[in-house]
Amino acid sequence: MTIAPSSGAGNNTFTGSVILNNGNLVLDQTNGAPLGSASNAFVINGGTVQGINAALTIANPITLGGTFSFVGSQNGTFTGTLGGAGNIRIGVTGLATFQNAISAVGGITVEGFGAPSALTLSSTATLNGTTVGSTSYSINNSTLTLDNTTANATRLNTGATMNLNAGSLVLTTNSAINGAERVAVLNLNGGNQISFNTNTTHSSRLTADVVNQTANGTFQIITNNLATLGGIPGTSNNNNVFFSNLSAANNINGVLPYGFAIQSTGSSNGTGGWCATTAPMALSP
Repeated sequence: MTIAPSSGAGNNTFTGSVILNNGNLVLDQTNGAPLGSASNAFVINGGTVQGINAALTIANPITLGGTFSFVGSQNGTFTGTLGGAGNIRIGVTGLATFQNAISAVGGITVEGFGAPSALTLSSTATLNGTTVGSTSYSINNSTLTLDNTTANATRLNTGATMNLNAGSLVLTTNSAINGAERVAVLNLNGGNQISFNTNTTHSSRLTADVVNQTANGTFQIITNNLATLGGIPGTSNNNNVFFSNLSAANNINGVLPYGFAIQSTGSSNGTGGWCATTAPMALSP
């Protein structure tokens, strides 16, 4: 089914809920907002949502009774609240961005089909929820970006499990306050990347209480040339990654064998507590 305002008609003006139980709902925003008034509830119990011809901006509040599957090649920005008992699955070859509160949803899956997809959380969007919060995040050949550029927030549930399956996690730092994210378990499968987009005055920190290497999983940590990796946590432009369950006993010949750090000035084998950028460095427990 396709919903598209007519040419020259502007936004659809109907009122009432839009309920998707199954099938593919195609939204065309070329000539205006397809879901009518921004106060109309959008209830998703199943099926897929796809944008065509133009990037989507959906302001409607979304309630999940099933899995919210956003697919296709068009970018989508969701500015309304999102909640319910369902899951979120992002399979776009473009970018999906959530900018408002996300509460009490289930698992989050971002996966690329032929080309990597991406999910960005910015503004007030968090996955820690106001009640239960998301309990698992799976990033499969795709990217999850936690963007604190305009508003600093703790976006992840500290009790959740994150599965990086050839995935990328990006932390973007606010210019006025340091950022910190934590997960209970980080599972590594395939080649993965943790990136810091930061500035010269503030920093970000990522902590995993437990990190597990599965199927020879690896990771690399990257920061831009405005900041360093390591140093005193919480100080200006010093980004840090902590894996709480690791110790020096996990090193081989003084370095962690499945992780390394990269900065514009060089690279190093080994990471964990603090990351070196110019020479191999033993894990700091």
